[in-house]
Amino acid sequence: MKALRELSAAQLNKMIKDTQAELTRRKRVDAAANEISAILDKYKIDIKDIGLKQVTKGRIRNSAQNPAKVTKSRDRRRIVKAKYKDPNSQQTWTGRGRAPAWVQSLCLNEGIDISFFKKDNRFRY
Repeated sequence: MKALRELSAAQLNKMIKDTQAELTRRKRVDAAANEISAILDKYKIDIKDIGLKQVTKGRIRNSAQNPAKVTKSRDRRRIVKAKYKDPNSQQTWTGRGRAPAWVQSLCLNEGIDISFFKKDNRFRY
């Protein structure tokens, strides 16, 4: 971390603003914790008795259930509609990636290349 003397005025002001925001947030959290504690004391119950639900990054999970780590899927691929079909077995292919075995065998039997297969309307879905 840079020494404070090396920071610009804008950087220092941002740091002050962020620090004040964090202090305000902590005060709200402390106030909420005190309110919750007072309610628990009033009704003479323990926090374990209510099956507290924890909010973890926008997701709610029950703490009494599996405390497994909540992970977000990073797979952003989309499903692509099939463009080609096998007239004999109704298998399909999107036209992306490696050609499936039925496409390769069809091209071999017809004596055509994959590029001609893609242009042929007989195999369009």
